Amino acid sequence: MKVGIVGAGVAGLAAARRLAKEGFEPTVFEASSHPGGRCETLHIDDWVFDTGATSAAPRGGSLEEVIQADVEAGRAMRITLPVYVHDGSRITPGSDEKSRIPRYAWRDGIDQMAESLADGIDLRYNHLVGSLSASSSSVSIDGEDYDRLILTQPLPAAAELLDSLGETRSVRGVQFRPTISVMFGFEQAFAGPFHALIDPTQVHPLTWLCIESLKCPGSRTPAGGTAIVAQMNRRYSRRRYADADELILRETLVDVHRLLGRELGEPKVTAVRRWKHAMADLSSDFEKANPVDSKIILAGDGVSGPRVELAYESGIRAAERLLV
Repeated sequence: MKVGIVGAGVAGLAAARRLAKEGFEPTVFEASSHPGGRCETLHIDDWVFDTGATSAAPRGGSLEEVIQADVEAGRAMRITLPVYVHDGSRITPGSDEKSRIPRYAWRDGIDQMAESLADGIDLRYNHLVGSLSASSSSVSIDGEDYDRLILTQPLPAAAELLDSLGETRSVRGVQFRPTISVMFGFEQAFAGPFHALIDPTQVHPLTWLCIESLKCPGSRTPAGGTAIVAQMNRRYSRRRYADADELILRETLVDVHRLLGRELGEPKVTAVRRWKHAMADLSSDFEKANPVDSKIILAGDGVSGPRVELAYESGIRAAERLLV
C-alpha cells in the first residue's frame, strides 16, 4: 500500500513513523523547510527559544517511548521546576496534581524531537499541496498516486483539500485560535521556584510565560542570561495579529516586567512569532471525522486535542487504521 501524508507536524511524523515500522514507505509533504509544526525552535546568537510548544508531557501515551529514547541519548531532560499561576501581577503555586505531571524539554530546542521523529522518513519540504484529485482506487498529489492519504495539517487547511475533491466531513465546527509568541533574551539572570507561569482564566493578555533558562538550565542563554517566551491569549492575538512587532514587544515587555521585575532591564534580543492556527479550541472526534470506508484520514490536534502528546496519538491512530 502506498501512503501519502500531508503535514510534517507531530501527527504526520507519528503516522509516518508507525507505518515505517510495519515496512511501509510513506511520503510526507511539508509546506515549510523543517519538520515539527509548532514544535519549533528559534536560535538568536546564544539564546534559544521554543516558540510554539515549549514542552511535552506524554502522560503515559505513545509519545513516552520517543521521549525516553531522547532522554537516554542526552537530548531531552525532565523539567524539574513546576508551573505556577498568575493573574497579571500576583504569582501563586499551581495545583499539586498538575505539578506532578512529568514534563520534558529538549536541551537544544524542541525541534530536536521532531528531528528524531523525522529520521529515515521520506520528507519533501517546501511542498505546498494546494489541491487533490481522486479516482475510484487512489488519491493523487501533483500527479503521483497514493492508495491512502493522511491529512495532518490544521483542519481549516485540510478541509480545503477535501473541498477540492468535493468531500465534506463533520469538522466545520472546529475552531482554531491564533497565538502570538514573543521572545525576550535578557543579559540579567532571573531565578525563581517555577519554570513557567499560566493564567488559567485566559483573561490576562499574557496567558503563558515560559522561562527557557529555568526550563533547561545552562543551555538556553549566554552565561548569566534569561530567555523568555511569552504567549498571548486568544483575544490579544486576534487584535494584534497584523500589528507591528515593535508595538507587541513594547506591550508584552510591560507585562513581563510586572510579573518578573524591572530588574531584568531591557532585552538584548527580541523576536515575534505569529501562529495563525496555533491550537484547536474545540476539537472534533477522531471517529466521527473519519468514515471507515474513506481513502483519506484526518489526524492532528483538530481531531484529538490541543496538546503535543494528543496530536502524536492521533497520528498513531491514523496509521493503525491502515494496518487493519
